Amino acid sequence: FGIFIEIRQSSGGVLVVEGLVQQSHLGHQCLVEISVAIEDLADRRQVGGGYVVGIGKNSKLEHLALDTRYRAAVAFEVTRVKQRCFGTLWYSAGSWKKRVRKVIVKAEFSYQGDNNRYIVTNLPGSAKWLYDRRYCLRGDMENRIKEQQWLFSDRTSCHDWWPNQYRLLLSGLAYVLMERLRSGYLSGTRYARAQVTTLR
Repeated sequence: FGIFIEIRQSSGGVLVVEGLVQQSHLGHQCLVEISVAIEDLADRRQVGGGYVVGIGKNSKLEHLALDTRYRAAVAFEVTRVKQRCFGTLWYSAGSWKKRVRKVIVKAEFSYQGDNNRYIVTNLPGSAKWLYDRRYCLRGDMENRIKEQQWLFSDRTSCHDWWPNQYRLLLSGLAYVLMERLRSGYLSGTRYARAQVTTLR
């Protein structure tokens, strides 16, 4: 069970996330993706939740990840096939108030050159597993939200709240039915991973 929450820049959003993360005391692992202001949530062990945060690359991170980046580049030169190498390092940004955090490095090298990504996390696990099975899941989640919007929840233009809410509920129900059709009855067919617009 995972919850992915995206915070933009409002301090009020941080309070909302803290309230949701508190639910992890029920025994669920709570995964939080935060775009901005991770200081207010990160490493609060009393909350009991985990976080996975994408951060932008900078010259210091690029230098610390040099070994992982070098391995990817050398492997590509030998095989001429796109390479992905993973590593773990410890890093402290100036805005983190001297906290040192675990950073996962994904170094990719191909004919297009290098493509490096960095994530901050407090979750246990290998670098590859954390990147592929935790961080990248947020992209799949975003795709599922878009699919529901495609069904007919993209139009909530009524001036009254209840009609808009009713439309969202109908869209949610339609999505659940489509997902059941896709995962249950279309399993093993070429439509097992089709988008809802294709099934519709």
